[in-house]
Amino acid sequence: ESAEPTVWKKFSTIPGKVYQGQTNDIAIDRYHRWKEDIEWMKKLGIKDYRTSVSMGRTITRDKKPNVKALEWYKTFFKAVNDAGIKVYATIYHWDLPQYLSDNGGWKNREIVDYLVAHAKTMHEYLGEYIHEYYILNEPFQATFESYHNGVQAPGETDLKGALAAVHHMMLGQGMVFRALKEIDPKVKLSTVYN
Repeated sequence: ESAEPTVWKKFSTIPGKVYQGQTNDIAIDRYHRWKEDIEWMKKLGIKDYRTSVSMGRTITRDKKPNVKALEWYKTFFKAVNDAGIKVYATIYHWDLPQYLSDNGGWKNREIVDYLVAHAKTMHEYLGEYIHEYYILNEPFQATFESYHNGVQAPGETDLKGALAAVHHMMLGQGMVFRALKEIDPKVKLSTVYN
């Protein structure tokens, strides 16, 4: 599946930002090991699976569906459901595509349109397999810690930028909520706070 590099790929190369200079190049390798992962979930008796769907995989730079990547997610989520496990999918979990970060990231109002396009694409292609959506994961981390305190990607230290990021992320959350509720009034939506 093709995927855009995220802000974490670049951030992990900044000396001292990530423990022992580790990267996310392979991480858990779910892309190749998903069948084995499902077998482990079944052995462990897991009934609920929280995951995320990457914006850098679902949509292209011009906000069109990346069908090849969406088919992989569909195959995976269907197999999770077939194993008797409910999917709880996070729409945005800190994985901003680097090209959007290069254009200001959450400081730039246009990010809201990308978030909405990503959410609508997720729902259209994967919605039948998702029990509940989490619009955002820990927005404080993805805004204030990322744009003011510099401890999360992209590692900036600008209060004005952080406040713009907070505003745009909250605006995006509201617009995703509205967009998905218009498509499906019964859709389950929430956000994860730390």
